[in-house]
Amino acid sequence: MGLIEKIHEIINVIYPSVDTKHSEVGTMNSNVNTKHDEIVTMNENVNTKNTNVNSKSQNVDTKHSEVVTMNENVNTKNTNVNTKSENVDTKHSEVVTMNENVNTKNTNVDSKYNLLLSIQNSLAASATNDSLQLQKHKQISTVEQASSISVCGDYVAIGDEYNKEIRLYDISTMELLNTFVPSSTLGLSFYGQTVSIDDDKLATRSSKWDERIITIYSLEDYSIICTIPFAYTSANFAKQIKLHNGKVYIGATDHKNSNGETIGAVYIYDSTTGELLHIIENPNFDSNNSFYTSDYGRVFDVFGEHLAIGSSRFNNNSGVVDIWNINTFTKTLTLTNPNLDSTYSTDYFGENLALNSNYISILAPSEKTGNTYTAPVYTYNLFTGELISTILNQIPSIYSSNRWTKSLSVQGNKLLKVATTFDENGVSTNSTIYIFDILTGTKLIERETNFNSGFGFYIGLTKDKVISVDLTTDLLHTFNIIQK
Repeated sequence: MGLIEKIHEIINVIYPSVDTKHSEVGTMNSNVNTKHDEIVTMNENVNTKNTNVNSKSQNVDTKHSEVVTMNENVNTKNTNVNTKSENVDTKHSEVVTMNENVNTKNTNVDSKYNLLLSIQNSLAASATNDSLQLQKHKQISTVEQASSISVCGDYVAIGDEYNKEIRLYDISTMELLNTFVPSSTLGLSFYGQTVSIDDDKLATRSSKWDERIITIYSLEDYSIICTIPFAYTSANFAKQIKLHNGKVYIGATDHKNSNGETIGAVYIYDSTTGELLHIIENPNFDSNNSFYTSDYGRVFDVFGEHLAIGSSRFNNNSGVVDIWNINTFTKTLTLTNPNLDSTYSTDYFGENLALNSNYISILAPSEKTGNTYTAPVYTYNLFTGELISTILNQIPSIYSSNRWTKSLSVQGNKLLKVATTFDENGVSTNSTIYIFDILTGTKLIERETNFNSGFGFYIGLTKDKVISVDLTTDLLHTFNIIQK
């Protein structure tokens, strides 16, 4: 083997090792590059985490600031609460003081009421020119279950719904003149519940199935003059009836207007022919407050050319009375509750009323003065609306206005009222008859009786007589009004 061959052999041995080393170096370079990339990536991750950490640090700082602010707000609110608590304590003290003042004022009002009552009684005692007294006239023991009374001219009629009859008496002798009973065609229900007489007619209502029937009788021969059928299913139709100058006035609290709303009305018929002449609808109805404006026609009276209709539930039981001209069917006057005491507004002004030719007397049975039921009777001029007099409850009470009955009767310028006295156990001991002059409010007669609380619910007054039914004993009492 020559030298050249030896060199070649050596080269062939060396070169593969170099290539291998070269490959190893390349692999190492690749590993270095990979590690470098990993380091770069790790650096980027570290930077990202640093950024997140910084961001969270900023959020923590923000939340800390918010917490600090919230704490400041809480402290402020605590301060406000403490201030309001102090204000509440102050207001409570003011309310306590106001209550004490109200109680003081109630005491003062009660004292003034008693003083006014004393003055009124003194005025009555000084009315020597018209000094009158009551003398017992008659006592009738056959009235049984009386449910209504009507007095006019020579007659007094007692309705008896329980026994379905009406008894007519001569007012001078108290002789029983006739007993009216319903025929099968008139129906039995409600017969005698309400009754009205004038100089020559008597009217009552009854019910047959779903029909209400008004029957008008002659007081000359007691025959039926006419009947007025009314297809009304409600028992509230014709709870009050008034005969006056050839017409019959009928209350219908369930009368509906053209919209089908129950508003109440008074129907006017010819009392001889039964012809419907007119319907006076409730002008005070409010569809948004229907309960307090829909009792129109339950209480009314008619005299001369005037018709007075009371609506005691009007304005949340404060009450109102409308005056109508029955010749033109126009409203001429509206009388509202004169009591301005907002503490006791449920006076039921207009719960009962009575007319004469120039004046109207109106009862407000639940009116209070302070803690005392004064239940006044207000008298107004029918033409001007001027308040003429105020007659107060003669037996004032802090418990019930029933001591001063809701019944009243007017004849000329005289007003009849009855009051009942109760003992400490709530048992009625006696009733007292009062007659007042409605123009002055002075008391003309005070007559104590031994009748209990059944006396005075159905009363009548003529020029010279007082008539009252005692529901407890079923007795009809009459008294003569005489000069002392």
